[in-house]
Amino acid sequence: MPVIPPPPPGPIAGQPGHFAWTEWAEDALVSLSRTPAMAAGSVTVTGLVSNTPTSYALTFPVGRFSVAPTVVVGLNTTVPGTVVLGCAATSITATGCLLWVTRTTNSNTGLFWIAIEKGL
Repeated sequence: MPVIPPPPPGPIAGQPGHFAWTEWAEDALVSLSRTPAMAAGSVTVTGLVSNTPTSYALTFPVGRFSVAPTVVVGLNTTVPGTVVLGCAATSITATGCLLWVTRTTNSNTGLFWIAIEKGL
């Protein structure tokens, strides 16, 4: 098995413009008072109209979040950027949000989502 050499030396921690993942991770772990609540899943958005944003009302598990979480949405498609133009989450509350998708055709479209409680 080949030996992979270590990466070349980079900027010194603490210098302007330097950000080290391990420093951030250690700070984040120390500052969390408990594990953040999370939820994730996938949905299929139906009833799409060509070139028109279409929403899906998503409900989070009951009692999972006490405040609006951060929501990230991803496309489950083989034609991103050409037929499926984009996706987003809006109207985010502690109980749910609207997931949106826009495509150039009216085919049903899958979305992946993850919701993570904001800093504690």
